[in-house]
Amino acid sequence: MSSLQRRIAAGQAEPISDRERAQLQELRDVYIRRFGTEPDSSQPPKPA
Repeated sequence: MSSLQRRIAAGQAEPISDRERAQLQELRDVYIRRFGTEPDSSQPPKPA
């Protein structure tokens, strides 16, 4: 469990909202379209 998950469980932090989750997914989709890989992927991006 991450430190954020522990803080959420303890009531010291709030989970992200559905709107924030949708924004994050949109950013990830744009990143994948632009660079061809997940933002946190250990693989190098595909050549353009």
